[in-house]
Amino acid sequence: MTTQNLLSLVLGIVLIVWIIYRQLTWTPVVPERMWRMPAILAIIGVVELIQGNAFTRVRDTDVAILAIELVISGGLGVAMGALAHFRPMSADAHRAYAAKNAARVAGVLPAVETRNGWFGLALWLVLIGARVGAEVWAHSSGSALLMSTGIILLTVAVNRAVRILVITQRAARHSPLAANVQSAA
Repeated sequence: MTTQNLLSLVLGIVLIVWIIYRQLTWTPVVPERMWRMPAILAIIGVVELIQGNAFTRVRDTDVAILAIELVISGGLGVAMGALAHFRPMSADAHRAYAAKNAARVAGVLPAVETRNGWFGLALWLVLIGARVGAEVWAHSSGSALLMSTGIILLTVAVNRAVRILVITQRAARHSPLAANVQSAA
């Protein structure tokens, strides 16, 4: 195993553990911050693909498997976003958020928090299973493109981006309710 492969494996495990942690914890809905991870993953994924010259050997089978994988990833992102739970941020959560993000807050605090919980975690595990299945299919068909780290990162980026789209749309409907709860308290 090369150093590059070992590094990719360690980073992959860290990413999986981080996303599992984020599925189970309450997180303030701040779209600017939520979009960072999918953007970073997509950029790194594209760079990985370019550096590995992955686009020079693309076959029809590669495109078909990739399309199926991205549809599954996006569909699971929609499901994760639809299953997300929301709650108004408490005064304590607002204070903690403001203290941690003092330079960025500028008086505007998020109204709601979200988490996916155990069902979101189960869907995340389904996504990992789908990715393993695509990897097996790619290996059996001799696809170097689909076995690249770049494709894995792009798949996760698509999942996270679609999830965030659904969550931010749903959070917009919850924010007025949260404001009413906080003003009544």
